[in-house]
Amino acid sequence: YFERHAETYRTEPEVKVRYVRFAAASSLERVAVTDAELREEYDANPDRFVVPKTVEARHILIRTAADASAEAVAAAREKIAGILAQARAGKDFAELAKQYSEDEGSRDEGGFLGAFRKEAVVAPFAEAAFALAPGEIGEPVQTQFGWHLIKVENVNEGRTRSFDEAKADIASRLKSERARNLAYDEAEALFDAA
Repeated sequence: YFERHAETYRTEPEVKVRYVRFAAASSLERVAVTDAELREEYDANPDRFVVPKTVEARHILIRTAADASAEAVAAAREKIAGILAQARAGKDFAELAKQYSEDEGSRDEGGFLGAFRKEAVVAPFAEAAFALAPGEIGEPVQTQFGWHLIKVENVNEGRTRSFDEAKADIASRLKSERARNLAYDEAEALFDAA
């Protein structure tokens, strides 16, 4: 029986290992950075501290297929124009989005897209959204997805974080880097000794 079923008794190869773990986190308390080093890092990398301009917006989408006929595109354009008229007459934009938008991802949130950078959305949509002031509803915009109505909720102007704002992040990053290097050096020293 054993000889006929030998495969069922086969075990996987096993290896006995001893190891030493050098965790960067355990080296963090031994790492210090000075204010001068923090300032030097801040001054040497100004692009790292730029906060880009973003827009918070809602939208309503009436979809059109990429190969839609001129009549279908015109019908979608007419529908979005009717929704725009309702919005400009004072109807709540979020409620209109819940009722009419064909964007499943944002419809239930009243068309809210959150804050986004210009590069994060398709060009015609970005151009329209970034040209609007807070509270303003733009003219219908056509993209490859269909026709959009955009209402800007807020504009967050781009800026550069001050040294005081960035100081804690710089310290954290420098300490993590140095702790990793310290752990690596200790591991290498043990390897050489072994």
